[in-house]
Amino acid sequence: MASKIDIDTSPQARAAASEDWGNFVHVPPHGVVRPVSAQDVAAALEVARSWPGGPIPVAVRGSGHALWGQCQVVDRLQGLVLDMSSLPKTLEVDEAASSVVVSPNMFIRDVISALEWKHWRQLPSAPAFYSVSELTVGGLLTSGGLGSWSVRAGPVCAHVLALEVVTGSGAIKNVRVDDPGPDGDLARAILGGYGQYAVITKVELKTIPKFTFPWFGLHFESDPVKFMERADELANGSRVQHMIGLIAHVAGKWRYAWEVTSYFDSKSEMEGAREEARKAASFSGLDAPVGPQFAPHTNGKDAPRKKYEYWLNTLLPSAAATGELLKEIFVPANEGILKETSPVYIVLPMARSAFDGVPMFTLPDLRPNEPSDYSYYVGFFSGADDREGAQQLEDFLGKVAWPASKAVGGNLYDVGSVVLDWPAHYGAKWTKVQELKKRFDPHNMLGRGYRMPF
Repeated sequence: MASKIDIDTSPQARAAASEDWGNFVHVPPHGVVRPVSAQDVAAALEVARSWPGGPIPVAVRGSGHALWGQCQVVDRLQGLVLDMSSLPKTLEVDEAASSVVVSPNMFIRDVISALEWKHWRQLPSAPAFYSVSELTVGGLLTSGGLGSWSVRAGPVCAHVLALEVVTGSGAIKNVRVDDPGPDGDLARAILGGYGQYAVITKVELKTIPKFTFPWFGLHFESDPVKFMERADELANGSRVQHMIGLIAHVAGKWRYAWEVTSYFDSKSEMEGAREEARKAASFSGLDAPVGPQFAPHTNGKDAPRKKYEYWLNTLLPSAAATGELLKEIFVPANEGILKETSPVYIVLPMARSAFDGVPMFTLPDLRPNEPSDYSYYVGFFSGADDREGAQQLEDFLGKVAWPASKAVGGNLYDVGSVVLDWPAHYGAKWTKVQELKKRFDPHNMLGRGYRMPF
């Protein structure tokens, strides 16, 4: 089996596999494997397991959209990188089954576009901000896949029906999320499981008819506390399917805005609701989402990009906790350490009930006497053009902002630049995580870039 795969050990291939979006971590692997099938993935894992001196790490790379070496062989054991871009790209829509089967190396933006414009269908949940559109389906699902649709539908991974995967032990499996047996355990563990148990080689996702007659509204606030005080009220709107908070430094001052999208069954119904909302002065209605003042910060083509990208992605238990964090930590920092780094903050309401089917995704516990149907993702996206500025960001976001997030009950969403204390993050789930790892990746070859202490 080992003779059937090629390992590219050229300096160019090794260097390319040591790059990622964040530009902080660079660890060249021994070599790069470019599989074209699940059988090739299994063969590569067999080579890694049989390596002279013992098994070596295998990192799975889609588009390299990682901030801190998550898709690299970071522990310097000279492992292999699976470059999944070599898989044949497939997208097969089954309208009768309300599903689509895609290869994991498809960009999520291309899946969304094909569904909407060729089949008049859509995913129940999807990411909303520009950088995630560069993410592949496989990367999105292993991290969870939060977005502006999470206000109602939860993460993208909650809408996976089935997977073809290759486990760390080399078994090729077709698993269904609704299977109550061991294969279902594997399917559910992979979703939001940070690539610890298996390599995804094919995905079946649920689809729904495309929403029609949308109305976009922007609701502006002058400070972060008022911004978050309105959050639950807006999220509870009966027609709201899409909601995202945007905080950016625009025209010399900080702007806070909620973009809320409601959908209606007819144009007349939509226009009536829009007029009613305008009379109530709740929204500033627009013909298109986001608005020109935020466009440079949310549009992929024009978005600012620094040499070093440092992101902190936190999950906060409630709107009140999120408001406290913004007020106490980030508003002062906006005028200090963060002032020159062009930070963009994105806030996403997450319907807690929509995460019930994704057991590996760990939402923060609600605080005592503070019930809430929604928790909140807050992404602090910042960067620097030199290493000194990058170090300042690392010190502030990693050593000040992240502890402050924990102090108000927050968890970390580990698609950013801060390394988690994984046992503390998972809490009572950590024993289950260890058991799943032992069962499906007993040599601990996969997902080493997340630095879980197995």
